[in-house]
Amino acid sequence: MGWITVDSGTKLLFNDCLLNSFFVRVFEFGCGRSALCSFHPSRTKIELRMLASGKAGSVFLQSNVQRTSSASRPRSPSLSRANRSSPPVSFTVPFEGRNAVMGAVGATEVESKTVSDSNSPYAGKTAVVVGAGPCGSLAGMLLAERGFNVKIFEKRSDPAKVPMSFHRSIPVVLNSEVSTFLMDLGLEPVYEGSGKKRGLMIFKHSSTMAENGKIKPWNYQSQRGTRLLAERHAVAEGILGLGISKGFPNLEFTFDCGCQGVDVDSKIAMFCGPDGETNRVHYDLLIGADGAGSQVRKTLQELGHLEFTQRSSTRRYISIRDLPAPENPCDDIKAFLSPGLLVFGVLKPLWNGPTGFLFYTTQDGIQGSVGGKLGVFEAIKGREAEWIAGAAPDSIPKEWFPVIVEQIKSGTQSAIGPVTYCSTFIAPDVALLGDAAHASTPSLGLGANRALLDARDLDEALEAAKGDCSEALRIYDEKCRPQVAAIQAIELCNPSAALEGQSLFWTKFFNFYMEFYSTGNRKFPSLIPPSALAQMFASQIPPVEALRRFRRVASILSGTAVALVAAGLTLALKMYPLSV
Repeated sequence: MGWITVDSGTKLLFNDCLLNSFFVRVFEFGCGRSALCSFHPSRTKIELRMLASGKAGSVFLQSNVQRTSSASRPRSPSLSRANRSSPPVSFTVPFEGRNAVMGAVGATEVESKTVSDSNSPYAGKTAVVVGAGPCGSLAGMLLAERGFNVKIFEKRSDPAKVPMSFHRSIPVVLNSEVSTFLMDLGLEPVYEGSGKKRGLMIFKHSSTMAENGKIKPWNYQSQRGTRLLAERHAVAEGILGLGISKGFPNLEFTFDCGCQGVDVDSKIAMFCGPDGETNRVHYDLLIGADGAGSQVRKTLQELGHLEFTQRSSTRRYISIRDLPAPENPCDDIKAFLSPGLLVFGVLKPLWNGPTGFLFYTTQDGIQGSVGGKLGVFEAIKGREAEWIAGAAPDSIPKEWFPVIVEQIKSGTQSAIGPVTYCSTFIAPDVALLGDAAHASTPSLGLGANRALLDARDLDEALEAAKGDCSEALRIYDEKCRPQVAAIQAIELCNPSAALEGQSLFWTKFFNFYMEFYSTGNRKFPSLIPPSALAQMFASQIPPVEALRRFRRVASILSGTAVALVAAGLTLALKMYPLSV
């Protein structure tokens, strides 16, 4: 990467082994100021930095970009964007701001325009997306690129306007499949030492801390390829910013405007803004990405288009923010204080209090949470300081104790779940994505990943359907629902999910299965391969195949146990025959 200086209005021509030739025009930066231009050939991206103010923005190249060398980052064929037909695009860059159509914050803005695919069979159709979380924002961006006129409505405020301390600390690790997809779209991670505070960083690895304070690598999620780590709100903000930076004129965001209902027959979605007035918006395609409490899903159930059930989790947790950097940390802790690391820990059992914690380091500092089953925080009320002193592993820095105690006293408990099971993810001209279709617990670390894959899979279904939205929805549902069902079946076996109605047999078998393969693969890698679940976490096999292998092992072990018991009884009867 190198920096060169360009004046406003200059055309830049790049020739690189990774890319075909293309032109990029650097537009007026107001007052005719110059800019620095940095070219990242492996990311098909150009960064611009104003010389006068140092403010930065990005230009993402979508025109005539083709990979022609094996030196480029390996990508799965299903993730390739090279075959996406798109006419030449031109950009200006919004520095430190949002598109004006959002009505959001932005001190320095210039008009952003990206020409979407005007030759697409979907050009001119209107897509309404309910929810501007990670899944909704990604789906909206992909729909805009397809040629839809996209309107995204979010009941909450713009995440960039909300202080970080107001967000729950929910760390999300995006697997290599999702991370590669997002980076191919132009999402740039925040690298250590860059000085940027908010964003997705490169995930290094996760570890576990035992009650005695010893830390060991947690190889259940070991996988190849780049992974990204961020809190959920930062993932949403990063994808939202990526969509805005592309500058599609056919992509609009409206915040503080919640969905009130849907008239499926008339293709009308109703929204209520902060002024209390109801806005009726017509759509050709409606995307429900409005979370576990989805209004879109509720309306579809009331109209008889689908059925859904929910299963509650008994897990509760409290976010712990801004833990101080310890002055003299032990070696175990010192190794985990750089950004991109995540540690799960077990607390010593004391007074039926919280039983687990996690902490992770971001560019903002050290964040974390403590939790356990329902009632754990009530059990230690009034004696939080004594509890943390007795329950914390020896490696936990003592400087953290007062912060943890204060935030447990003043914090708000957050519930995990509920898990949602839908009979279908589609209705006439409506698709449910993410938690609206299949809310899950974080026990497998697949909720956010599956939600983002929903957006990708819908985009691929639209491409395959060649203009037929109904056919695209059918393809999307047939592809996604079996994978989601497999994930939810595995989750129901995981004791960490703490779901109502879990089978004792399957939760015990899950622990045995994971421990057997984890220990065996670590000690005898040539004899015992990674478990099917570990391969699923690593995006090496799909969830349906992971579930099949998981159940096959259970069947073999169960059959073996029954055979051994039968053999033992037969031998006992021979040795000690019953007298009649």
